[in-house]
Amino acid sequence: MTTPSVKAGPVVAAGPPPDFSLLGGPLHQLGRRLGLVRGTNSVLLGLTIGAGLWLVIFALSVVEGVTGRFFTLEVIGVHARLLVVFPLFFVCESWVAPRMTAFVHTIAQSGVVPPGSLPALNTEVARIRRLKDAWWPEVLCLVAAVALALTGSRLQNLGESSGYDPTRPTLAAFVYFEVALTAFRSLVFLGVWKIALWSWFLWRVSRLNLHLLANHPDHDGGLGSLEGVHERFTPLVAAISVLEGAALAEDISTGTLAVTGVYPVIALLLLVDGALLLGGAAVREGAAAPGPDDCAQAPALPRTSTAATAAAVAKLGTTRVMTNLAECEDLSINPRRRHPVPPQA
Repeated sequence: MTTPSVKAGPVVAAGPPPDFSLLGGPLHQLGRRLGLVRGTNSVLLGLTIGAGLWLVIFALSVVEGVTGRFFTLEVIGVHARLLVVFPLFFVCESWVAPRMTAFVHTIAQSGVVPPGSLPALNTEVARIRRLKDAWWPEVLCLVAAVALALTGSRLQNLGESSGYDPTRPTLAAFVYFEVALTAFRSLVFLGVWKIALWSWFLWRVSRLNLHLLANHPDHDGGLGSLEGVHERFTPLVAAISVLEGAALAEDISTGTLAVTGVYPVIALLLLVDGALLLGGAAVREGAAAPGPDDCAQAPALPRTSTAATAAAVAKLGTTRVMTNLAECEDLSINPRRRHPVPPQA
């Protein structure tokens, strides 16, 4: 791996990196001022926006006497997007933000990023912090959402309802399509922007001179905490599933799509999911294990007395002591199986 070049600018200290986070921007700052964002928890902000818009549309439908149409399967996407998907976006960012911060601190403190590469890591963290706090990404996302509304572009999963009858316009429908839908699409674009920032950061980190260990206890070279980060994107996956399910339900209820027309989509999704699951497992299982020479070149385990081990456990705790124990695979028995080396008395 090569160390990325750093452009001329302020000198970055080689100490621990600042807290990494994708939480920021005008909307996040407004929510913090209103008390809707506490720490990394922005769920209340998402509930307020989504449920607030839904209540306005519902109130207008009551005034106009169209509540019968409002609670039908043909417009289920309106309820799904505002009451479910909107909050799930904020649940996702609230869950994933602490794990991202912990991941960056872990690779810096554990030595995965050696001291010589810490200034480059700090530079990348500082760049992401500037971009996530900038005002222009949210403005561009809003402009893009407004452009979709003005051009009449039909994006089913991003809010266009199959059950909407343009020959019977209502104020409730106007508020949904012109206000709520614009806010929803802007949020989607903003989520894409933040995922792009995270992907860019990971790529830049991959270019650093990382100190990865084949015999690391997490079995991922020291990057095992990254798995915990991506597990927290589950609410985002659920939100996408709700969007797709709502769109299919509207199409089926209005007769636009036959029930049997869903079968090929389900079959394709199962094939793709199966390929990702089995393919990933095969790649991980088939990864080259360290050979005898690698184990021979590994640093010898320090011999320590039972009393010293007990003192370390009493001071640091069992988890931290076991995490820092080096382990090596006994390839003479089974090259596919890891055999942790027991501590020597």
